[in-house]
Amino acid sequence: MNRMTKHWGKWAVITLLIVFVGLSLGGEGCPWRDKKKSVPLDEVGGSAPPKRPIDFEAANIYIDGEKAHDRIMLTWTDDSDNETGFVIERRTDLDGSWTQIATLGPNVDSYINIGLQPLTTYVYQIKAVNSSGDQGYSLNKPSVTTGPPPPPPDAPTGLIATPMSDSEIDLSWTDNSDNEDGFKIERSPNDISYTQIYTATANAIAWSDTGLDPETEYFYRVCAYNANGNSLPWSTDSATTLPPPAPDAPSNLTAIGVSTSQIDLVWTDNSGNETGFKIERSPDDITYAEITTVLADVTTYESTGLDPETEYFYRVCAFNAGGDSGYSNTESGTTQPVPVYPPDAPTNLIATAVSDSQIDLAWTDNSDNETGFAIERSPDGDDATYTGIGMVGVDVVSYSDTGLDPETTYWYRVKAYNLEGPSEYSNTESATTPPVPVYPPDDPSNLVAVAIRLDGASGGSGAGPAGPGQA
Repeated sequence: MNRMTKHWGKWAVITLLIVFVGLSLGGEGCPWRDKKKSVPLDEVGGSAPPKRPIDFEAANIYIDGEKAHDRIMLTWTDDSDNETGFVIERRTDLDGSWTQIATLGPNVDSYINIGLQPLTTYVYQIKAVNSSGDQGYSLNKPSVTTGPPPPPPDAPTGLIATPMSDSEIDLSWTDNSDNEDGFKIERSPNDISYTQIYTATANAIAWSDTGLDPETEYFYRVCAYNANGNSLPWSTDSATTLPPPAPDAPSNLTAIGVSTSQIDLVWTDNSGNETGFKIERSPDDITYAEITTVLADVTTYESTGLDPETEYFYRVCAFNAGGDSGYSNTESGTTQPVPVYPPDAPTNLIATAVSDSQIDLAWTDNSDNETGFAIERSPDGDDATYTGIGMVGVDVVSYSDTGLDPETTYWYRVKAYNLEGPSEYSNTESATTPPVPVYPPDDPSNLVAVAIRLDGASGGSGAGPAGPGQA
């Protein structure tokens, strides 16, 4: 058995040479006889490649009477019954390289090639395939040129920007075109410099801009667009976001006196949009005054500089640009009393005699809780002979001891005191009064001479002794 192969392109039909050998019977020999028969491969257990498609054509598609700029219709006749699919290739000029653009299933006889460029010529070829290969591309390779690009769409009109909340502005407009690919939405903070923030799909007539700042003006403009450009003019409008809603009121306020001059406050923050908290205080739970503000999310405050053993009333509210929340519960706290303990002893006592009857005292005050100071004096410095001579008030650091005897030494000591008792004594200090000063007598004045008579008679003023012959 011999085999002959005939090649047609990429496919082959195998021709089998079948030789029949005859044998003579009865001693007569029969001549050799051979016969050739061409048998398709699938008839002997193989599978032939599918036939080429025929009547392959490419044509423009018309939309509303206008030649489409971005798509071409391909049609053909399926001339085989054993293909597993079709392969379509394309190029953009008669001599360019082919690019596969689609693989289709069996028994398909049309295909729309989309996404093309306007005013561009495209050339196509197609082949049917199966597991054995193919018989080549269609004999005709049609070409067609896409239509011109569509004109820019008509501009949208009637843009309306509506504030919906403190962070959202809704936009709506009228769509006046039927050939837009979509809408470009731009925003500006000043109506001068615009930035595109969103692209809406064709036929859209509304969009919501979110994540904005409260009480802020935003400017918007919208245009339609397609492959041939943007519509003109832009449709414009502006809107201002609303103030934020007032925050929720804080709760669970507590006030605890932690010292003689401080009360600590703690509360629960129930809002997520406060700018901060206002803290108010009252001496009588009637008249309140704001004493400070704290930042958002802060839930504690230390109220300082207060008087000891004094009750104070507090309340707290949250605030933002939208206003104040309601007040928290009112809570009072009382500062602690000043601890009572004996004061520290004074020091550096100095006694200075300033006259024959006065000695001045001075000392250093070392305590901050005394009620006053007690001054004691002794004639001899013996502890048993000291007696109190005077008392002065808080923070006084001097005393004058008067009515003393001259040329006399006096001993002194000082102690601070309060309700808890006296301090230790200061150092002891003594001083001696000087003697009474002795001064010369004053000069006499107004001298008068009186005449005296020997007989005892008194003479006139200024008369001298009696002369001779006078009796």
